[in-house]
Amino acid sequence: MVFMAIFCVGASVLAQDSHKHLMEGDRLYLQDNFQEAEDRYRRVTEEEKKAQAAYNLGNALYQQGRYEEAARQFEAALPHIQEPKWKADAHYNYGNALLQSGDAQASIEQYKNSLRLQPDDRDAKNNLLMAMAMQQQQQQQQQQQQEQQQQDQDQQDQQPQDQQDQQQQDQPDQQQQNEENPAEVQNGEPKEEEEQNEENQEEGQPQNLTRDEAEKLLKVAGEEDAKVQSKLRKQDAKKQKPKKDW
Repeated sequence: MVFMAIFCVGASVLAQDSHKHLMEGDRLYLQDNFQEAEDRYRRVTEEEKKAQAAYNLGNALYQQGRYEEAARQFEAALPHIQEPKWKADAHYNYGNALLQSGDAQASIEQYKNSLRLQPDDRDAKNNLLMAMAMQQQQQQQQQQQQEQQQQDQDQQDQQPQDQQDQQQQDQPDQQQQNEENPAEVQNGEPKEEEEQNEENQEEGQPQNLTRDEAEKLLKVAGEEDAKVQSKLRKQDAKKQKPKKDW
């Protein structure tokens, strides 16, 4: 909705130029030439017509999808607009620009301001309901994000506690293992004497045996040697058995 110029032309050259740019901008806007219209509106410098130029410039920017810039122009125009209908339209367009920019909460206030001046404006009522629905959706999304962040933080805080609990569970197992293996010291290292005995066994060094144990071992070794010798003699005899002469 274009805020058409309605003021009388002043006598000064400056007023004439501002009026000319404003009228030319309105003509280009109605032809959907929004970029050229923007240029004309920006050339208006006369204070009396700046509100009209800002309003129409906001419309031209809005049509180009530059919603944040349009919102700033509507905001600048509003304090200088006195006529209730145009002021209501300015609030309405300001609300549209804010809603398109994603600021549902701020747009709600502008639609309410518009309806205070024009209570029967159906478009303002519909857009107000739309903005309220968008605001509720944004609040739900924000709440979900906060809950997800809290869950992630709780998981991070829980990990060190889980590790500590696991260490505490492992301690009784280690203690039981030490009790089942008395050859290990508290630090889990073999005793020096038994470590030496294990090395001696691996290297074939004799152990400190009693006399009875030594005699038994010699007796067993002799018996085993006799068995081995007997087997060897039998195998030699089998190998030397003559073949039949056919």
